[in-house]
Amino acid sequence: MTGRVIRPGTPAAVIDRLDAQDWMAIPAEERFAAAWHLSLEQWTLHPGGKLADESGLSRLVARVRRR
Repeated sequence: MTGRVIRPGTPAAVIDRLDAQDWMAIPAEERFAAAWHLSLEQWTLHPGGKLADESGLSRLVARVRRR
């Protein structure tokens, strides 16, 4: 794990570039695992604080479009 000091006043474009460089330095499998971990944490913030019992897309989603 590495750390980086970002001082107040650093332009957002520089922060975004550094963030992208940091993520690209991590192997794809570890990036997917990190994304999954963050998703689980986000779900626990959902009202009720527990994961949904069903998997997949919400029934409210009508379609998914690729860009």
